[in-house]
This record gives sequence, structure tokens and C-alpha cells, in this order.
Amino acid sequence: RAVVVVVVLVLVVVGVAGGVWWRVWVEDPLETQLAELADDPAAALDYLAPTTSTDTTGTGTSDDGSSSGDDGGWVPPDEAQARWDQLTGRRWGTKGITALTQALAAASSLRTDTGEDGQRATWVTAQGIILLANHTNHLTGQAKANTGVILGNCPTELIALAQRIPITTTGPDNYYEAFPITTAGTDEQALTTATATYCTK
Repeated sequence: RAVVVVVVLVLVVVGVAGGVWWRVWVEDPLETQLAELADDPAAALDYLAPTTSTDTTGTGTSDDGSSSGDDGGWVPPDEAQARWDQLTGRRWGTKGITALTQALAAASSLRTDTGEDGQRATWVTAQGIILLANHTNHLTGQAKANTGVILGNCPTELIALAQRIPITTTGPDNYYEAFPITTAGTDEQALTTATATYCTK
């Protein structure tokens, strides 16, 4: 009887733990919040690259909390960095990562903006490409389609990658219509490696 009780208890514990795992990994608590951003690029950008009204970077901020570096380019404030530390450091399940790709696809569409939003969107796109490359095993068919949209908003970078030249290479005829993908200090090698990951899948 003791053995039977132990076995039953083990099955109950495993069942409960399995249920918790299913909810945490599949029914991601961020899923709904991220999915709601899919049809609102501006809201997606504000979530993925939040700004504050306080200058915590020492680089100078505008009224909306954005900051500018010494070269006049946008610099991610601490709040934006913290958001990505949170996103890259958490456990992702299939539903959560799919919702994230929806938000990223929306935000990446703003790369065509020639102002600060374009710089913010470019930075967010770069962070997203790197994050998703580390979670390719969680990408559903829908997530892969969304990732295709994100990469579709990086035509210059894909052309450079295909030509085996630096991902930030410029060329004739206004080769760069958007800000360079490495804007705001994104690591070029990390981004090149991440982008190449999708091309081999």
C-alpha cells in the first residue's frame, strides 16, 4: 500500500507540475498584452522602446523622455534597456513568442520613419531579431510568418547579407532608406549572426 500511495503522490505532483508548466510556457501571461499591439505600430513601439520624462542616461532627453547621443542620434533610455533585459531574460513559450513577433512586426514597420521613431523602430527591430534567433525552436508557423514580415522591413540588410558584405554597408541610389540596423549601438556581429540564422532555416 505504501508503494501505491507513493506512486499516486508522484503522479499527482507530476500532473500538477505539468499543468503549471503548460500554463506558464504555452499560456504566456504576456501573450494578450503583446497580441493587442499587432495592429498598432505606435503602441507596439512605445511598449518595446519605452521612454520616460527623466534623463537617467546623462545624454540629455526631450520632453517625451527620448535621449540623444553626442552625434545627435537616439540613445535608448534606461527604461528601454530594462524592457529588453526583461524580454531576453524570461522564459518563452510558443504563444508568447508568437505574440512577440506580432508586436515586433508592427513596430518594425516604422523603420521608414525618418525621425526619431525610425531610429527607435530600427533599434527595436535589431533587438527582436537577436532575441528570436535564440528561440527558433519555439517559432510556430504564424511566428515564422511574422518573422518574415520583420525581415521584410530589413531589405537593405538582407541584400548585404546575400552579397556577403557588411550588414551596414551603404551603396549608390540611397541604398539606406532607413537608419542603419546597428543604430543606437547594436552589435553588428551579433545581428549579422542572428539574421543569418533565419536564412539557413
